Amino acid sequence: MSVVHAEGPSQMQDASQAPSGAPVPHFGAVLDWLHAIDNGTETPQHTEKAGRAEGDAHSKLLDFLYAASDTVTPDLPARTHSVLPLALLTGQGAL
Repeated sequence: MSVVHAEGPSQMQDASQAPSGAPVPHFGAVLDWLHAIDNGTETPQHTEKAGRAEGDAHSKLLDFLYAASDTVTPDLPARTHSVLPLALLTGQGAL
């Protein structure tokens, strides 16, 4: 487990709290699944539970990343999840 120190505007710091505990249920579900495998008692529910917990953890992390991005780049248009050429960002290029 890692610790991440978030610096920046208060909106970004607030958003960083949401995913802080998100991996814990995922780790727990994976450990339960591994114990079930070791004990020969694995069921499809173990896989489903681990998958749901993983999805929840990733969702909370993405929410933080989007909030952080929106906070530090509020003047850019809506997210397109694409990379703009540096020349366009600096105003030194044309479309």
